[in-house]
Amino acid sequence: MKKRCLALMLLIPLLAACPADMTEDGPQQTGTKVFFISAGEQERQLVTESILIEEPCSVAGLQALVESMYQPRQPGHESLIPSQVTLQNVTLSGAVATVDFSGEYQNLTALEQSLLSGGVALTLLGVDGVDYVRVTSDGAFQPPMDERYYSTDRILLSSSVIALNAFDVTLYFITEDGEGLSAVQRTIKITEEYPSPRTLLTELLTLPEESGLRSPLPDTAAVSSCRVDENGVCRVDLTALESGQAGRLQVEALVNTLCGDSGIEAVVVTVGGQPPSSAGVDGCDGELTFFGDNLQ
Repeated sequence: MKKRCLALMLLIPLLAACPADMTEDGPQQTGTKVFFISAGEQERQLVTESILIEEPCSVAGLQALVESMYQPRQPGHESLIPSQVTLQNVTLSGAVATVDFSGEYQNLTALEQSLLSGGVALTLLGVDGVDYVRVTSDGAFQPPMDERYYSTDRILLSSSVIALNAFDVTLYFITEDGEGLSAVQRTIKITEEYPSPRTLLTELLTLPEESGLRSPLPDTAAVSSCRVDENGVCRVDLTALESGQAGRLQVEALVNTLCGDSGIEAVVVTVGGQPPSSAGVDGCDGELTFFGDNLQ
């Protein structure tokens, strides 16, 4: 696994008024500024693109602006919203816009949450008639602001640079035919000194584009807990697990991913606190190490 060092500008919500200096690429246009982040592995900063929306101060208009944040139009721009986090709902009550994202928001790092929510707030606060923005996930208020409002005096683009480490990791997904595992190389960018088990499990929620591969963590098999005990064994508890060979492949993909790049030597997978055999999956109880039999 290779490690590189990047730099990234961080959005920090504040309670006191602070100026924010933004960078806008491309020709000047009229419209609403939608916020992205510059691509590349050098110092990164926020950039904007002007989007023309009819009646932006409406539920449909605000939703269109947030949706446009997923797909930058200009080369060298990247979305502030990870692809696994989906937009569920936008409401507008007076001058307050509330944006609700899927539960995957709660699996993001603090840095990713700040960038996402801050970018959404900056975009919507550029709409005449929107004075406050709130961010929720599955209807519940989320950090970094929790129940407080974002407003123009609560968002600062920090002049400090945060070191962001980049790692080349190997993730294991289930093949399209459901008969084996496929190893996928991916570069992840995190503030951690080393990829944590939870970070790697979160990466398994995002499938490689146009691969036909399947995640070992479908909607029915969420991670309810993940911890490393005093002996260095990673203990992962799932809400559910498929039975038979399908469930075994799920377990093998999780174990291989964790043992490969997180420094974990053994993994214990449980389902609702019970061993996999209780869910009809044989040969996966207790401490497990890297599986090589079903790799394709």
